[in-house]
Amino acid sequence: MRKRISERNILPNFDLHAEYQKIEDLLSRRYTVSEVKSGSRRYYSDPSLSMEDLVATDFLGWELRGTFITLEEMREELGIARHVFYQNNFSEEVFLDFIQYTANCVQRARILAKQYALKLPETYPAALMDNMEAVLSHLGAEFSADNESGEIFVCYSNEISDVIAETHPDIERSLMEYRSIDNQGNLHRKEEILSTLYKKFESIRSALKNAGFDALQSDTGLLLNVVRHTPKCNIAKQFAEMNNDEKERWYDKTYELFLACLAVYPYINVKSDINQLKKLEA
Repeated sequence: MRKRISERNILPNFDLHAEYQKIEDLLSRRYTVSEVKSGSRRYYSDPSLSMEDLVATDFLGWELRGTFITLEEMREELGIARHVFYQNNFSEEVFLDFIQYTANCVQRARILAKQYALKLPETYPAALMDNMEAVLSHLGAEFSADNESGEIFVCYSNEISDVIAETHPDIERSLMEYRSIDNQGNLHRKEEILSTLYKKFESIRSALKNAGFDALQSDTGLLLNVVRHTPKCNIAKQFAEMNNDEKERWYDKTYELFLACLAVYPYINVKSDINQLKKLEA
């Protein structure tokens, strides 16, 4: 059975370099951006700007620039300069860094266009975001925004984590940050985040135990304590002797167990009601 166009046009033959080229083209393609010339509005001598050009015109005012003073310097230091991709041997991690950078450029360009009354055709930004979201979905990742700073992050997808973040907004930021591509391989930061989540775990630990999830809470507590470097036992010694890749795999397993604890927690709240219903059949 033949597929419809809408079913065949999403990454029919996925190629990392080809998808990079499409995104780079949309980011750097120049199109007409005109300005309302009134009052003290800024005047652009060249009305044909790309989204990167627009961000560059007020780069020093961008809160995400850190200590970089040009957009080119930022790309170079982030490891996503154009020459890196022209070699066509870049990794998936580098590509995800580029997508994260691009998403924040799009957001910044939209803000500047509104601030300076520029006519920014939405076709290109919208197409750019659509392309990036399709690629991220293919790679098992997604966009997530920091509600406080407005910064856009690329995170590895985890549906359970997303659901828990909605029901527990007090740890939403920590859950998002743990899954961020920026923290892959950053064991120190993952330790800090898991130590923060330990406080949440402690608040539900006794309820888990009383509801019949003693093994789950015990194992989760053990691993969280090992991450926090608190127990003096053989397991902690084994952790200390692991290489970074092995250690990170255990950190990620600890994170998954923590999510499992919060995933079953709603059941605890309705367990007594279910027991009452069961008594009706007795």
